[in-house]
Amino acid sequence: MKRILLSRTTVTALYLALLLLVILAALLPLAEGNLPRFMGVAASSLRLLGVDRLSSSLPFLALLGLTLLTVCLSLVRQVRAACRKTLGPGRLPAELYTVSSPEPEIRAVLRRAGYLRVFSDKGCERFLKHPWGFWGSTVLHLGLILTTAGALAAAGGGQEGRLRLAAGEGLAATSPLPEEKSGILAGSFRLPFGIRLQEVDFSLWKDGSLRHLGGVLELADEGGDAFRTGIGVNRVVSRRSIRIYQTRSFGNTFLLRLRQADDTTQDLRLDLPYPPRWGAAGYGSFTSSAIPHRLDAKYLADSGGSAYDIDPVLTVRLRDFAGIVGETQLRSGQEGSLGPYRVRLLAVGRWSEFHIARMPGMYVVFTGFFLIISGSFLVFCAPAREMHLLHRDGRLMVGWHGGRFAAMFREEFEQIVNPAATHEP
Repeated sequence: MKRILLSRTTVTALYLALLLLVILAALLPLAEGNLPRFMGVAASSLRLLGVDRLSSSLPFLALLGLTLLTVCLSLVRQVRAACRKTLGPGRLPAELYTVSSPEPEIRAVLRRAGYLRVFSDKGCERFLKHPWGFWGSTVLHLGLILTTAGALAAAGGGQEGRLRLAAGEGLAATSPLPEEKSGILAGSFRLPFGIRLQEVDFSLWKDGSLRHLGGVLELADEGGDAFRTGIGVNRVVSRRSIRIYQTRSFGNTFLLRLRQADDTTQDLRLDLPYPPRWGAAGYGSFTSSAIPHRLDAKYLADSGGSAYDIDPVLTVRLRDFAGIVGETQLRSGQEGSLGPYRVRLLAVGRWSEFHIARMPGMYVVFTGFFLIISGSFLVFCAPAREMHLLHRDGRLMVGWHGGRFAAMFREEFEQIVNPAATHEP
């Protein structure tokens, strides 16, 4: 069994299977717990298999666990091999050279060249240069272990979600996020602190495209302690192992009040994306269980004379299955007719969207990546070289191993032993 787990074919197959699942998770347009309706009865079975959350499903975690086991077993083998190569007698080179120089002079040359004596037995001594090159594979395997273990922790216990807030709006501590996705080993994602968006700040290029997006958040603990902090697309906020990212999604939010013929009212909030450039509009379609119609809305960001104007003109269309029922244009505080309703635009503000995540193993993953790069550097850029010095039949003889890319370092050996060396077959 151990031989199978340590097989290069097994390890390669496991990593290819993980890569395939990651690609499928990225390509399948499935949200957490949301499978297409046409799947019908099969949807419940697919959820058990984790098709709607491949990156945190049981098959994915099982593959990660099995991969971690194989790499741990391989690490043990790598450590033993590195210890043997570093401290053991090594393998005597096939080619030996007789040197006429005095032994103290040869030792001095080896010392100046960076060779250290690591083994001596029965007239045979072994010298190493860059002995850490033997440990490159060990460091690389340790990096693979940390990366896999971190990915296992992040996939099984990670939590993430999206939160859209209007300026002045917040979410209380311990409240569930409207959109969340948690690992199979984690519970519902509830923030241990309250969050409130105080303001949205942005600037544009000359063509109207987004140049800068930021804002101010207020974070409040359950005990009441609160502090304000700036946030931006390239400025991440960290709080109690939770990281808050501001996405590039933002725009204007419009609060409408619909009044029916019987004087009953319904308030609707329309979050429209900011127009991508001058002269373009921000569009959105909205439905509500309170009315049997669909609302189509749009606005021009610079309709008030400035792109930073908080009072743009909102155009609203009311649709049903037959077509357009009504249409009106409003500014903040204005009222108009919209099909069977009277509609009033109560307020206009800014909104922005945030990605919130708690990934317990990500720092371990980054450490693993660093070790993988370091191990690869040791393997390919700092290979160990060894020199053997021995007495045979009253002659002083030397032998050399260049490790990987020995031809590149052959000149180093020739400078040590020549011109006082004679090849011995």
